[in-house]
Amino acid sequence: MGSSPKRSKRMLPNNVTAVTAFDMTQKPPKPSEHPKQVVILMRHGDRTPVREKFGELDLSHLAPKWRSLLPTEAEQAELDSVRVEREEGTGSNSYASFVGEGHLGQLTSLGFDQCRRAGQQLKARYPEARIRAFSTDFPRTIHTASC
Repeated sequence: MGSSPKRSKRMLPNNVTAVTAFDMTQKPPKPSEHPKQVVILMRHGDRTPVREKFGELDLSHLAPKWRSLLPTEAEQAELDSVRVEREEGTGSNSYASFVGEGHLGQLTSLGFDQCRRAGQQLKARYPEARIRAFSTDFPRTIHTASC
C-alpha cells in the first residue's frame, strides 16, 4: 500500500511528435514545423438543457429564455451551409434521450462563438492543413464540428 506504481516511458517512433495536453487559457505549445497529422478531441460548445423536467424539478417556464440563447438566423445559416456526410444505415443510438427536441439540447449562440473561435485558432495554427471533422449524429455536435 505504501509504494506507488512505476511509470513506464513510452518510446515514440522517430517521426512522431509527442502530444502535449494543455489548458486553452494558457499559451499552447509550439507546433511542429511539418506535422503529419493532428488529432483534436473537443466536446460540443455551450448548449441548452436536453429536457425541461429533471425528476420533480420542472423548468419548462424557462423555455423562452432558452430559445433566446439559440444562434441567430445568420449564425444558423452559416452552420447549415456546411456539407454533412452520413454513413448509411440506421444503427441504434443509446443516447437518443440526450438529443433534445426543438430548442432543447441545441448549440447556443455562445456555443457557436466558442466553436468558431476554436476553429479559427486551429486554421491559424495549421494554415496549410486539410481539416476533417467527425461528429456524433446530434445537431449540437454536428454544428460544433461545422464551426
